[in-house]
Amino acid sequence: MTAPIKQQPSRRNGRRTQFCQEYCAKMTDDLISTIDNVIQLLKECGETDRAKWFVERQAVVTAMPTASAEFQAAIHQVQDILVGMGSFSDLALTPRKHSTLTREMAREQQWDLTERLGTLIRSMRTTQS
Repeated sequence: MTAPIKQQPSRRNGRRTQFCQEYCAKMTDDLISTIDNVIQLLKECGETDRAKWFVERQAVVTAMPTASAEFQAAIHQVQDILVGMGSFSDLALTPRKHSTLTREMAREQQWDLTERLGTLIRSMRTTQS
């Protein structure tokens, strides 16, 4: 009787795992950066309480693995406040007097950030609801 053949781990699976880890890390970095841009815009427009809310979610996203319940809950909360009445996209942002932003620039950034966050979050959600 011959000895069973040992299965060697496939280098292909290793490359796929490495790619997935690198992809998740890049997406997380993009998400953190985009949330940071939201925070800066909100502060520039005097919305410090709303900025603080984003800072709290950003801290969770920064600290937790993407598949964790905490990470997923944080991005779900961000997704929930992106559009609709009273949402981030619904805010009438007016830059502070000392700001170099105009209302039009703030509004354009707001829309761009809303779209960017929505796209990133949809690609990172492990469950859809």
